[in-house]
Amino acid sequence: MINDAVRGYFGFERLPFDRSVPVGALFASASHQEAAGRIAYGIDTRQITVITGEVGAGKTVAARAATARLDASRHQLIAIPNPQVGARGIHHAVVAALGGVPRVHHATLIPQAAEYLAAELAERGRLPVLLIDEAHLLSHDQLEAIRMLTLCRDRDYAGGRQGGSGGRVHACQASGIIPGPRGTRGACPAAGTCLSSSLVTRSGRGPSP
Repeated sequence: MINDAVRGYFGFERLPFDRSVPVGALFASASHQEAAGRIAYGIDTRQITVITGEVGAGKTVAARAATARLDASRHQLIAIPNPQVGARGIHHAVVAALGGVPRVHHATLIPQAAEYLAAELAERGRLPVLLIDEAHLLSHDQLEAIRMLTLCRDRDYAGGRQGGSGGRVHACQASGIIPGPRGTRGACPAAGTCLSSSLVTRSGRGPSP
């Protein structure tokens, strides 16, 4: 195999620079630190954060570095590496990650996901952080689902009539991180609708081990 040949030729005991490199061992270049900092800012301000860059630039590595620094007592990471699960798959993953049993019908699964996100923040004090990789594969329905799950409305919105069961108001109950190749924002069918107010950051080639 190629990997065995590389190890043998250079005398490595294991293949270097693989995905198992711990966050603390990553090379903290200026572009890597900037990307991770912008992602952290997006989480702190509860925005949808879109990360774009060339293939292999380190978008996922930067997202991993930013989320690894999160306080587990205050944040709940929900990672979806493959968005081809569809809009229903996103809602299913949210409910399952938060300890629930996803409902069968999508019409009932959607409010269930919103309720679990709200409960995680209001009752457990942990902000859910939704990380969805390979953003260029997201469909219009999926982008709308992400927008609705991370939608921010203050408590005076529409006279407070947007509350769910128990009088909850849909108020920034999750933060979204969406890494994708360069041009992702323009390629997304719903970019003008879903991502017009989001934080967009460009990842360079810095985040290498």
